[in-house]
Amino acid sequence: MQFPCARVKVTGNGKVGTIIVEGDKADIVNEGEVNYIEVYGAGAEIDNTGTGVGGVVGIEIDNYSAAGSDITVSTPGEANIFAYGGVDIEFNCYVDVVTVTDGDNKLCDGSR
Repeated sequence: MQFPCARVKVTGNGKVGTIIVEGDKADIVNEGEVNYIEVYGAGAEIDNTGTGVGGVVGIEIDNYSAAGSDITVSTPGEANIFAYGGVDIEFNCYVDVVTVTDGDNKLCDGSR
């Protein structure tokens, strides 16, 4: 059993500028306000029901982070998911499964 390299939780009243995690199986939960989440490592789990400080959360997943990653944005969360480094990223946006192609980004705000 491999333990996560980091567990980060921002509660409903919390505000954080940026979260950067390097390592496998990062576990990140945002229920509050976070401007940007960046992950370097395979198997990341990101659950976002929060927003960004004054706007939408930016979530960046780099090429070696895509393997086994599980990203979910759900009510009332908002996020802009970025894919970099030669891979496409699939994530859950409310009830839809959305694919972000390499070098692109997708906004998930519940508007469909």
